This record gives sequence, C-alpha cells and structure tokens, in this order.
Amino acid sequence: MDTALRTTAEYLKTRKQFGVTLNKFQALTFRAADMYVSLELARSTTLWASMVQEAGGDVVSAADRARLQTSRAGRHIGKEAIQLHGGIGVTAEYSVGHYTSRLTAIDHLLGDGDWAADRLAATVTDHETVDPLGAPYA
Repeated sequence: MDTALRTTAEYLKTRKQFGVTLNKFQALTFRAADMYVSLELARSTTLWASMVQEAGGDVVSAADRARLQTSRAGRHIGKEAIQLHGGIGVTAEYSVGHYTSRLTAIDHLLGDGDWAADRLAATVTDHETVDPLGAPYA
C-alpha cells in the first residue's frame, strides 16, 4: 500500500496536464490525501492489534478489526492509485496495476474484509448496550 501511494504521489508531482502538474489540482490532491489517511489508519489499527496481543486481550477480535481495516485500505488505495494514474494505471507493464493485484491476492489469501466483518458482526450481541446519556434500558 505504501509503495502504491508513493508511486501515485510521485506521478502527481511529475505528470503535466494543461501545462501544470497534476498535484496542482485540488481534487486530485484530496484523493491522494484520502489514500494516505487509509494507509495510516490501517497501520495504526494493526499496531493496536499487536498491543492487544501483548496485553493479553481478545486477540481474535483485534486481528479481525485489523484485517477488516487493512482490507478496506488496500482496496481503496489500489483503486485510487489506478484512477489517479489514468489509462496507464491499468496497463500490464505499469507497476500500480501489479500493486493492486498483489493487494487483492493477499487480501483473499488471508481472509478478506467481508470475512472479518462477518466474524465481528456475529459477536456484536455479546456486548452490553451503552447509552451515552446514562439511562438504563428496559
């Protein structure tokens, strides 16, 4: 994911359209920033899951949460990288398409986000309902 993001950021700094580099277009810069946020969220969730393991917490749930976030981030970053590269992003010779294919293969190999979401959804009733206003439920 990191490599796809760096490759895309470099492309936006060097590719010119209408006489200016693509990173001067605000909408494209926002999309690249969203890719960065996805990457950092996946990293922080994975780091948190490893800390849960060290603390002796619910490792399975933490791993499923990290898997779900990493899956979503990989798909988001891959799709955006291809879109931001335009037509060249889908050619067989270009690296961004390969990164996206690899992210997809890894996602399916280790259990994709849908699988993790299903496992997390199955345990949702195991937790008490929390009322932010403090009123008890009947």
